[in-house]
Amino acid sequence: MKHLFFDAGGTILDLEYGHLRDVWRAVADGGAPSADAMPDDDAFSRAEWTARAWYLGWVREGRVPLDAWRGYYDRIYAGVGTPEAVRPQVVSALWDRNVSKGLWHRPAPGAADLLGRLKARGFRLAVISNAEGRIAADLAEAGLAGFFETIVDSHIEGVTKPDPRLFRIALERVGARAEESLYIGDIYWIDVAGARAAGLSPVLIDRWRLQRDMTDCPRVESYAELEAMLPASPGARYIPIRSAYCSGEDSKASRLLPDEKK
Repeated sequence: MKHLFFDAGGTILDLEYGHLRDVWRAVADGGAPSADAMPDDDAFSRAEWTARAWYLGWVREGRVPLDAWRGYYDRIYAGVGTPEAVRPQVVSALWDRNVSKGLWHRPAPGAADLLGRLKARGFRLAVISNAEGRIAADLAEAGLAGFFETIVDSHIEGVTKPDPRLFRIALERVGARAEESLYIGDIYWIDVAGARAAGLSPVLIDRWRLQRDMTDCPRVESYAELEAMLPASPGARYIPIRSAYCSGEDSKASRLLPDEKK
């Protein structure tokens, strides 16, 4: 297993909640909480957990992922107390911020260390992401772009996951064969399904612990579990073992559930 392909948002990048606070304040024009009273990252994380659970239900039903954008962020804002009357304008302004500056450029805790260790072990790394044309800039802002040989953005390529063509573009770009490549992503119906269709071995990283019923593929809840299941070197044979199908009972996710936040 020589090549490791990663999804970006939700896998190695997290949502930068500062953008959501900034946009709320700007649109509310004095009607938002003061800086001291504005919900903190823990509050936004709890709200995002609820939004993500809704979103996974959306894609499980086979709906178009990008059509859920407004619903996802509306649920986050609802979860932190943004008044219903102002939420449509806030979400619209957030889309403008997403296009101009991006929202997903906070490195997930431990991502840089993981990528550094994998690259030091000799693995070749790349990204395949459904995005809006600026995922390379987001990864650069997060300090992660340098780990990757190529970054494939669905908006630029004109095709989105789970379409296997996006994976094949990435394989061709780095000169990799599907059978010697692994894809790590956070949404079963997009990442696992697409990787399989293109012939790559998939790993589901379920940091939010919302996809425990997905038992037909290797599933991990933390970077430690991911790293432990990978071969020691690129030349070693990759054999998914039973421990890769994590129940979560004995593992600690890198992102805690809302009721576990301190």
